[in-house]
Amino acid sequence: MTPTLYSKGLALYRRHRSIVDYLFWGVMTTLVNYVAYFACRLCFDINYLISNIAAWTIATAFAFVVNKLFVFRSLDWSAWVVFRECWQFVAARLLSGVLETAILKICVDWLGLNDAIVKIFSNVVVVIANYIFSKFIIFREKKVLLEKMEQANVPPSPLHQKGNESSVTGNNMTSAGRKRHRSEKTASPTSKNTLQAKSGRRKGKLRRKKSRKQGRR
Repeated sequence: MTPTLYSKGLALYRRHRSIVDYLFWGVMTTLVNYVAYFACRLCFDINYLISNIAAWTIATAFAFVVNKLFVFRSLDWSAWVVFRECWQFVAARLLSGVLETAILKICVDWLGLNDAIVKIFSNVVVVIANYIFSKFIIFREKKVLLEKMEQANVPPSPLHQKGNESSVTGNNMTSAGRKRHRSEKTASPTSKNTLQAKSGRRKGKLRRKKSRKQGRR
């Protein structure tokens, strides 16, 4: 694979990441459903209806986890958020199951269409419905809200403003301290010169006194 094809494929995947991931994990959920069903039937010899309910429950729990983590990336694990997402996810799956049954009932019994073709069509409708429920209702992405707030130029909160003011005053204080330090550095040579001049005057006075005493002698 050439680098250009790889980069184009990667860009296409990033553009439609949620759809590709949703389809992939949808296939994995179907495999989990079949494995759970045949495990209940063959390994534990459970009734086929109970096995189907158990397989649906396990597959739905698996789908909830992978959709939350890998497809829509809802990383909020607080109790209320998980409870809300969980019951909405189960309700959406139940609703899509009722929708699929209604499509089969209308198209096969009332319209006399082939059940295999209707089953494929109803599965496509159910996949689209579950994706819409999951993306726009259950796992609402917070990044979209943040981007909209940034685009709308929402003013920062008062705490953020106070933090900015404190940082500005801190910078002003540091700049004032630097100015004082610089002034002290610049003033230090003059003070040294004045001290040297005073010491030279004192030495000169002492020498004069000594010379006067020697002249009197």
